[in-house]
Amino acid sequence: LTGTLIVQRDRSRRSLWAVAGLFALVVLIDGAPAFGSDVGGVIALVPALALTWFLLSGIRPSLRLVALVVLGMVAALVLFAALDLSRPADQRTHLGRLVEDVSERGPEVLFDTVVRKAESNLRVFRSTVWTLFVPPALIVLGWLLTRPRGRWRRLAERYPKLRAGLLGGLLVAVLGFAVNDSGIVVPAVVLGFLVPMALMVHLKMELEDAAEGPG
Repeated sequence: LTGTLIVQRDRSRRSLWAVAGLFALVVLIDGAPAFGSDVGGVIALVPALALTWFLLSGIRPSLRLVALVVLGMVAALVLFAALDLSRPADQRTHLGRLVEDVSERGPEVLFDTVVRKAESNLRVFRSTVWTLFVPPALIVLGWLLTRPRGRWRRLAERYPKLRAGLLGGLLVAVLGFAVNDSGIVVPAVVLGFLVPMALMVHLKMELEDAAEGPG
């Protein structure tokens, strides 16, 4: 959303490249071994931030573009894993240790890790009140952004950059829910940013319409 607001204020190519640098920095901080190697964060952030940047640039997503983004995500994970493995053994994060275990004991280690995280995700999903509110909210917000009508259509036409940020945030929420063991908590937090942003944009349109008058 910060990157979206930057481009909304300054629509030059310079701002787009500045936002690209900001997004790359976010991925670096989230995934670098020195900061904990958040694998789920990288899997969620790279596609979502890439989609947001392409939409801000006026580029429509395509299957080829999606494939390139997935390759970029894999490349980022490989890079972070290589950096982690280059550090002393006692300083490696869970990512480096996982790669070591897979190379020594086989792919079943990776499968067991995925199953364990999925079970943790489901435990959180079944035990929190957020489960009653967050999935319906994600579905409604996704429908309003991808099939806009009425006031939401005006938002898409008048503020396409801000809509791009909302779509990117929605993708972060969905992917973060799918790949993190904290599960439903991730989209619950993300919605705490998306809903106020959407509300502020609608209020801004209301003020603009009031200033223009009945005509």
